[in-house]
Amino acid sequence: MSIRQNSLAAHTANEFSGINQENELKILTTLKQKPWSTRQELEDLTGLKINIISGRCADLIRKNQIVEGGAKINPLTKKQCATLALKSDYERIRASM
Repeated sequence: MSIRQNSLAAHTANEFSGINQENELKILTTLKQKPWSTRQELEDLTGLKINIISGRCADLIRKNQIVEGGAKINPLTKKQCATLALKSDYERIRASM
């Protein structure tokens, strides 16, 4: 089985078992408590691995539940990292401008 097929099989198994939904809920709950977090911060706050965070965030962005906006400097790498927030928080900020 190729790596791509293996990844797809794992993703499908996680979808079927509900693990993806649990991880998405953990991310959404964390962003509600700490909006405009980076993926690295979400990893630290949720205890999920960065590859899980990245995959679930990509799905949540596609589902229009969270948005990327703004950036923070990573203290270790000194590089800019995109921040994430709930779509509702983003819309509330935009409406107040």
